[in-house]
Amino acid sequence: MPKRVVVVTQNYPPDIIGGATRNVEMAKLMSEFGSNVVVIANHPSYPFGRFPKIFKPFKRTVEDGVTVYRIWTFQPGTNPATISRMAYHFTYSLNALLFSLLLVKKDDVLITSIPPDSNILVGHAVKKIVGCRWALDVRDLWQEAASDLGFVGEESLLYRTLTRYKRSAYRSVDVFGYVNEKIRKTLVEKYGAVGKMVHHPNGVNMDKYVPKGEPKVRDLIYVSNFGFSHDVDQLMHIMESVSEIPGIDLTVIGDGERRAEVHAFLEGKGVENVHLLGLLKREQVPLELCRSRVGLILINPHDSFDFAIPIKAMEYMACGLPVVGMAGPGTKSFFEENDCGRIFLHGDLNGLVDYLRHLPEHADELKRMGENARRCAERDFDKRTVTERFWKALNE
Repeated sequence: MPKRVVVVTQNYPPDIIGGATRNVEMAKLMSEFGSNVVVIANHPSYPFGRFPKIFKPFKRTVEDGVTVYRIWTFQPGTNPATISRMAYHFTYSLNALLFSLLLVKKDDVLITSIPPDSNILVGHAVKKIVGCRWALDVRDLWQEAASDLGFVGEESLLYRTLTRYKRSAYRSVDVFGYVNEKIRKTLVEKYGAVGKMVHHPNGVNMDKYVPKGEPKVRDLIYVSNFGFSHDVDQLMHIMESVSEIPGIDLTVIGDGERRAEVHAFLEGKGVENVHLLGLLKREQVPLELCRSRVGLILINPHDSFDFAIPIKAMEYMACGLPVVGMAGPGTKSFFEENDCGRIFLHGDLNGLVDYLRHLPEHADELKRMGENARRCAERDFDKRTVTERFWKALNE
């Protein structure tokens, strides 16, 4: 019989962050596969300042067959300082630990989703005390990204202490889910991970995201959260560059922490051929993609984000869109090897802008890459397939 699965995650709808979609779909699918799924999330909090503050210790709901406990955490205001962000993560993890110790039984499987890395403490402690099976679903290299972005130095006491702790805790992990090869190598080579490794990338519902033969009324489309893992600064440069290209338009769908900054930039520059649609309902997004010629990605240039394939890029591919943008060598090699996109390395903004300037001249190439993109998405990023692979590893 499938084991009961308890998921500890700080990214869960209605929070507007990429991991939220991934986690809710994983929970729903595992429920369909036969597991009794319980999620421990926080009260809606992100983007910061968007949701009302809630002081209830917890609230229990049942959503699409999944039991969800929303527990209290510190909720920062708009534009919080680093200390407020840390309080947000650590108060959640400590309360999630208490809830997990009350809920999790020895025969259960506990999945802790990171980031934040403070959730490692939850899984490690519950594994030691309860003796259940523990899976760590690693979506990002949070510690390394925090260092790259300047939030913490590699030589700092906090960084070194966290590294030593993870090397110890990871010996207790039964199953690691990893998004890409960069993460897998870091888990093994830096932290000495020895548990079973399962490729668990972000995925797409291939039945909802599918080419529809819609008229192509948009040129470029960019769908993303305006957060720190995405290159929002580069996005604003692209917006300004597109404004100088006659006959080309850019449509932007998304929300996030830096949304106001992007709006202010466009207003200040007087850009007219960039259209901000804001946050759309999920069922509206596939139609907007199918109306577009090219999907744009802009991934943070730091090393910890190399090899990243964002969920939105997968959704572009599923809808038959070629992917164009800027990213690291790992991401670039993926799209080149599969002939489904043109990625320019950071520092080559002129190359990307020149490609966009002559977009109509690349029509045959874009058509071929779009067809390849759909095939690649079907092979590598079908949400049901990748989730079932991870779920089976949990129940072995």
